[in-house]
This record gives sequence, C-alpha cells and structure tokens, in this order.
Amino acid sequence: MEPPKLLAAGSGGTDVDISTQRLTVGPWSTRVASLRSLATGEFSALIVVRKGVNLFLRGFDHGASVEVELWSGEPDVSDGLGVVIENYDLAGVARIPVCTCGERGCGNSGVQLAAQMPAGDVPRLVGVLRQLPDLEPLKQRQVEPRPDTWDGTFADSEPRP
Repeated sequence: MEPPKLLAAGSGGTDVDISTQRLTVGPWSTRVASLRSLATGEFSALIVVRKGVNLFLRGFDHGASVEVELWSGEPDVSDGLGVVIENYDLAGVARIPVCTCGERGCGNSGVQLAAQMPAGDVPRLVGVLRQLPDLEPLKQRQVEPRPDTWDGTFADSEPRP
C-alpha cells in the first residue's frame, strides 16, 4: 500500500508532499533534500537553506508545531550549527565542533539551534538563516566560554535574540 501523499497539515496550511518533495506553509513553499514518514504519523524533512546550512524538521500529521535542528550537513553525522548573538542582534551562523569526549550531542547541547516552534514560523526561520553570514567555528567548551546563541523564537515576526 502506498503512503498518503500529504503527511502533515498544520494550522496555517503546512503540508509536506512526498510526490513533489516539497514543504508548504501558507503561500511559502520549498523543495526538501530528504523526506521520511513513519507509521506513527511522524515525518522528518531536511531543507538545504544554503551551502553548509541545513534545517532538519520533525513533526506529526496535522501538527501545529515542528521540532527544528540546524546542521552543517546530515543530522547527527555533521557538525551542529548555532546562531550567535552579539550586541543584542543575530551575528551569524557558526559550526559547533565535536566535544573532546567524542559525543556530538555534548558539544551541541545548549548551543545548537534546536527548538520546537510553530510550523508557521518555518518560512521566517529559513529567511533569517539565508541572510546571516557564516562565522568562524566556535571553540570547544573547555577552551573558552561560548557566546550566547539564539533559540529560534520570533516576536512580532522578527527574531527575538
């Protein structure tokens, strides 16, 4: 039996279409690099925002929110990415090196952009990430304190650092 064509529809017109490999939120639409659906109704999608900046999304059918994670390549295999805050503004996107303990999650914890957000904020998030410059990779946690990083929240359609 073939899986249903539409895997997710959230308030605000969020649809994931397997046949066209597209994510649509209201009038905004983008092609996704990969798309998976599970028997539980969960879906995951990877959006290539720009070279070296990939947004991984996970959600449920008819869900109003999605989980997002920012990666430099494939999730859980490549370096995580954080959005650095400087002077109360978003400064850019920085790679997070693997921790000296060898656990990727350890180095990413609290620094990588990983959040649950309303599905309707995904187009804004992609737009912000496309405009931010790349920064130097962050130093390992043991070397120096890390800068503040953005948690992906918006207020009045603007990023809230």
